[in-house]
Amino acid sequence: MLACGPHAAISHRSAADHLGLRPSASARIEVTVPTQRRSRRGLLVHNAPLPRAHVTRLDGLPVTTVPRTLLDLAAVLPLDVLRRCFETADRLRVLDIRAVEAVLATANGRRGAAHLAALLDHHLEGLHYTRSDFERDFLALCATYDLPPPVVNHEVEGFEVDTCWPRQRLVIELDSVSFHATRAAMNRDRRRDLVLRLAGWEPVRLTYQQVVRETAATAAALRTLLARAG
Repeated sequence: MLACGPHAAISHRSAADHLGLRPSASARIEVTVPTQRRSRRGLLVHNAPLPRAHVTRLDGLPVTTVPRTLLDLAAVLPLDVLRRCFETADRLRVLDIRAVEAVLATANGRRGAAHLAALLDHHLEGLHYTRSDFERDFLALCATYDLPPPVVNHEVEGFEVDTCWPRQRLVIELDSVSFHATRAAMNRDRRRDLVLRLAGWEPVRLTYQQVVRETAATAAALRTLLARAG
């Protein structure tokens, strides 16, 4: 950092490693510098604009923020690897959607920006999904694949569950990002699942991805669970 000047910041794969998004085994440290600097032994320099809003400090070192790091990674990593970094940021709860949108607004056609924008759009589809949307699509999945119609918003062991098959004692909870992504919600959901299991029910949680994009696999799994329950 000292070699690159006062306005430089750790970036790209090195920043991803430092931020916990993806480990890097490279012997070279990647740094972005807003002025013209050359790479040298052990140092890979990227010359690019670097607004203050795109830099944070970690362990006393200037590092590109998570949104800027994702944008930088989009230019140097395959889409599937970028997706894993995006999902890791979401899992670590360091994914600021508005900040990603703001960084994309400054991309100006940068390589890989379209990939990051596509990942963000896909993420927002699930984020804006409502309970009624989820229930409607789940019922449509059951009808399309000839599964017996479940009961919706039924009370089981003192809880109102999203859907269930009472005779088979199978409960299906539809986990939208809006209502189930917080730590408190996850703790509440796990306690609820335990109560249901102790009472002889089988709780299964389905995501937006499973209900809307992986319909055939989800229907097959539900058919197997219903068959096991008799």
